[in-house]
Amino acid sequence: VAATNEDLPRLAEQGRFRADLLDRLSFEVITLPPLRVREGDIDVLSEYFGRRMATELEWEAWPGFTDAAMAALEAHQWPGNVRELENALERAGVLSDAPLLRVADLPAVIQKRAPADDGSEDKQAAEYVSPMGAIIGNAPATSLSGAVGPEGVGPPTVRPGMPLPRGVTSLKRYLRDQELAYLQHVLALTNQNKEETAHLLEISLATLYRKLAGEGE
Repeated sequence: VAATNEDLPRLAEQGRFRADLLDRLSFEVITLPPLRVREGDIDVLSEYFGRRMATELEWEAWPGFTDAAMAALEAHQWPGNVRELENALERAGVLSDAPLLRVADLPAVIQKRAPADDGSEDKQAAEYVSPMGAIIGNAPATSLSGAVGPEGVGPPTVRPGMPLPRGVTSLKRYLRDQELAYLQHVLALTNQNKEETAHLLEISLATLYRKLAGEGE
């Protein structure tokens, strides 16, 4: 089984592809139209790849996309077809910290075709109701013990020199732990391919190794 996006008969005529090999490959030919002209496929495939990614990352549920993000996906021309779509969604899911995947989470080349921002995307993300029934982004602030403070007031005051309350760690250690967990998620997505992981995170391979070893910059 072989696949290509090249015009092999034309290349054979130009002497750039072996005619005898083309004969062998042409026993049964299936021609698939490009993703950009397959109506409805982008929506279906985006949901499929998104749900699969959520399972790999062990999310409680797959939240989906904002309307603007889906419009941008459908407007993109997808020269890389299904593989490009899959890679774009994996990157968006790994890098996003929003309840719904937004236009800003997508690669820059896809963002260019997004509809004009009228503020509706942020409103939709803010009002997203999770499958657990909580409104993501609008939950009241909680105290360190988990109880809701008066009028939504957050943690109690911690004065310099006081020991850290139970369950609280230093900011440096917290950020380091979160970063390491994030790196491990991306490594899992790339099947432990450190070069691809460094490329996705836009850092050098040496920096990735240092961070995995728990060393600073």
